[in-house]
Amino acid sequence: MVSRSTPPLARLVSCLVALIFAAHVAAASVLVHPFDSQDVLLGVAVADEVANSLTDRATVIGPEAAPGAIPPLVAEGGFISLSRVVGTQPFTGAAGADLLRSGTGVDIAVTGSIEQRDSGYTLQLAVAHPGGLRTAELQAPADEPERLSVLAGALIDSIIDRQLPDTAPGESGPYRPPSLTGSFDDAYGGYVRAVALVGAGLLEDALTELEAVAAAEGAPPRAAALRDDLLVLLGGGADEGEAESIAGAAVTDASRLARRAILSVSSPQIDPVVAAARFAAMKDATGLALADAWHGALAASVNDRAGAQTALAEAAAGYDYGAVVYASFLFSRGAAEEGPALAELVADGAEAGSAALLGASILANLAGDSELEEEALVALSRASPFLTYPLEHLSYLYFDREDARSAAEVLAVAIELAPESGLYWTNLGWAYYLLGSLELSEEASNTALSLDGSQEVAAYNLGLVMVVTGRLEEAMAAYQRALRLDPEVNDEAVEDLENARARFPGEPTIEYAVAVLYEAEGRRSDARSAFRRYLGLADDGEPGSLVQQARDRLAVLEAPLPPLEVSGELTLNLGQRGPAASPFHPGDPLYPSFELTTPGDQLPTRVTVTASLRPADTKPDDAAPLAEATVDLEIPAGAVGYVVDALELTLPADLASGAYLVVVEADGGEEQRVELTTELSVEGEPELLRRLIGRGLVMTSFQSGAPLYSAQDLAAPDQLTAVMLDELAASAT
Repeated sequence: MVSRSTPPLARLVSCLVALIFAAHVAAASVLVHPFDSQDVLLGVAVADEVANSLTDRATVIGPEAAPGAIPPLVAEGGFISLSRVVGTQPFTGAAGADLLRSGTGVDIAVTGSIEQRDSGYTLQLAVAHPGGLRTAELQAPADEPERLSVLAGALIDSIIDRQLPDTAPGESGPYRPPSLTGSFDDAYGGYVRAVALVGAGLLEDALTELEAVAAAEGAPPRAAALRDDLLVLLGGGADEGEAESIAGAAVTDASRLARRAILSVSSPQIDPVVAAARFAAMKDATGLALADAWHGALAASVNDRAGAQTALAEAAAGYDYGAVVYASFLFSRGAAEEGPALAELVADGAEAGSAALLGASILANLAGDSELEEEALVALSRASPFLTYPLEHLSYLYFDREDARSAAEVLAVAIELAPESGLYWTNLGWAYYLLGSLELSEEASNTALSLDGSQEVAAYNLGLVMVVTGRLEEAMAAYQRALRLDPEVNDEAVEDLENARARFPGEPTIEYAVAVLYEAEGRRSDARSAFRRYLGLADDGEPGSLVQQARDRLAVLEAPLPPLEVSGELTLNLGQRGPAASPFHPGDPLYPSFELTTPGDQLPTRVTVTASLRPADTKPDDAAPLAEATVDLEIPAGAVGYVVDALELTLPADLASGAYLVVVEADGGEEQRVELTTELSVEGEPELLRRLIGRGLVMTSFQSGAPLYSAQDLAAPDQLTAVMLDELAASAT
């Protein structure tokens, strides 16, 4: 692939550079992220108006391209997006402004959120710039939302003047009045919807919207430019003869070149060669090392190691996050020692920028270097004190080290920043429990459940605190709540109760609670022992008390279990719920199918099913199986019948023709076992069609989407190759 793509890439880049001879490095670079708003279109519109107001004095990456502007880290087998790691919400505040600026290397990054009140609109604006961070609260009347963009644009203008005095142009362009009038029902609204769709990566939907409104009255002139850019982006690949249409002979504007480059990686038809050429054009026009970082990521995606290393080395020289992307590429190739020293970058702390520190913490985590990860997270929490991500992940590190005090300290800060987070309150409750602050632990767990009723871990934590403080009835209500949220018992909750025996010796309530969880897990023997310990420690109570309930449950657990039975016959299918395509062939994926039943109240909740292939002339215990497979089934509580058909037993590819036995055993523990045997006939050679159908793999026609084969074609398996060749010939263009 590299040898085919590299020469055209070199030719295309040279053509683009020649085309953009008039391009210049912009005096300043500004990124404007979509503003968060209850009315999504309003947030996008105001951000777009701000971006438009700055286009005469800076290279602007507007809200249509900003969400995807930060290059990903390179990882083995793929990429890691920072927005996927921290979520999208942090990008709307002060922490987001710094992440955007340090992640892209622009001079200024702008983000914010809009609140609509009866009195009008309030924009909480955050602007990251070379001197630090500027926040402002801007207001506009309910009938003048465009005033928000005017005020924000003026503020950013003043920041450019103060922070970039040597690079800002001597004169701004003509005043650009905002197009926003408060209504999104006209052509302008169609344009704003298109900007929002582009920002979400839905380029084709955006183009459909723009083609309907770009020439209509009320649409801003920039709608046609965005439409033209999308037409180019969705036009497919190009060779050197089409370089003019890629860059656009008339498109020497640095902002549009940056937009085309960034959006090229969210196009549904990504052509790495063409996209790389667009980033080369962007670099020539803007000087942003962001273009090198993306260029390198694209090269890595097609396994062009040399191209990736060259581009990412340039990115590393341009800005700190570029150095982290370069380090991620080398780490993914097992050559981390050749790249930038992340420890030195982390030691620089705030100078490195929050995106670089975040990236360094991720790489340290992948490398298993918890010491460097902690240093990076601590530095990130200082560089971006409004970001909760480093606090959350520091708490995980501290929990792993059994340092509950440090975990509680960082989580206490996290809930100040995100007081509505059920997760942080849950984990803070656990930290307090480990510290012995049981009252605070209970309070935190109750807060977590009030914020998020689905926090089953908080319910378990609450039950644990109530157990160890002797309030067993309340505790069991909390445990039952957790089991209602998820009937599968959380293994860590069981471990917490087991560990509580040492922390609170002689406390009988612990034995009762752990016995209930043991029984819910299907661990009857452990449940019997725990109930016996409880009854030995607890005081006798009146009938109906928990003591009597424990006696009743123990009696049930000590009674013989009803047997496991099978309803109907054991069948063998080619694939799960596939045809019974006997005789079978070597290499076939066999799925034994049968129904487990019981004459008792319910089946065991955990059953292990084992299938083995044996020669027909041997008893099951006489020789090692020719093939064997096992699956652990989770059977819903209360079920009295369950169809087992999820176990694949693959026949050996070199299996000789003849007669065999398939032996299937279902084991529910406690002497609940049932064994089934059926005969199997094997003939012929391995067949690809049988393996495809057996594993549910279906190839479809490019044109119609219809399957190219089905189980009905098993009678003529040799036709598969001809069918595939015909399909390829028909779709070759």
